[in-house]
Amino acid sequence: MKKQMQRRVSHHVGYASRTFGCTSWTFGFTLIELLVVISIIALLIALLLPTLDRARAEAQAIACASQQKQFGVAFRIYGDENEDALPQFAHNFPAGGGSSSWHIVTAEYIGENLSLKDSDAHLCPTGEAGVGVHYGAFNNRTINNVPAPPPAPILYASQGTTVYPIFKYSQVNYPSTWMLLLDTASPYHFMYTYNNWVPGVDTDGDGLDDTHPGVAVWIFVGMQFNGARPRVHRDSSNITLVDGHVERIEYQTFMDVTANFWRDDI
Repeated sequence: MKKQMQRRVSHHVGYASRTFGCTSWTFGFTLIELLVVISIIALLIALLLPTLDRARAEAQAIACASQQKQFGVAFRIYGDENEDALPQFAHNFPAGGGSSSWHIVTAEYIGENLSLKDSDAHLCPTGEAGVGVHYGAFNNRTINNVPAPPPAPILYASQGTTVYPIFKYSQVNYPSTWMLLLDTASPYHFMYTYNNWVPGVDTDGDGLDDTHPGVAVWIFVGMQFNGARPRVHRDSSNITLVDGHVERIEYQTFMDVTANFWRDDI
């Protein structure tokens, strides 16, 4: 009887051991199974990448808008401390730059001590643009010999010995629709206004004139959009209006030279 029990126990122990051995083999992956799993993972990544790219682009656009907002506030504070004056593009034409340039005089208001336009405070998170100004030459424009708004709010103060009137916030007719800041090419950080330097060259081959021929060859060969970057945020661009609020506009809207953000008299 005892021997029979031992044989039964021995039989069951052996069976369990063999069963465990077989089970360990059935839990492994064949090469085909591994390839199928890898293929599924690759497919999921391919499906998710566009969503991740869109999310990253949206985050960059929001960060860029925040930068422009900071400069918009800085411009307004500058005006409050300087008899309502808008910052000047530079003190004298054509010798731009120097301590009177807009990017220098507004630096302190955003907590920066800037000596170069290409500081981190100016650069768009995309790395393809910077916070720039809508530049309009001088405050000497007339229509039918009547004083008229300049073609853009940021102006030179003088030309040689000729000193032009300081342009003030109070002289802006439509501060909520007239453009002050926008995404521009680094390291220039300004653009020539479209309604004054009307595009006549299609530099990107999309069938729409996007650049004034003089600008295209003057700053550097192939300069697009008069210095702007209206496609930097998934075919759109941030703009800051004179009243300080920020909007994102699509490329087609940006290209409309009749839009009211290009002028202050409509």
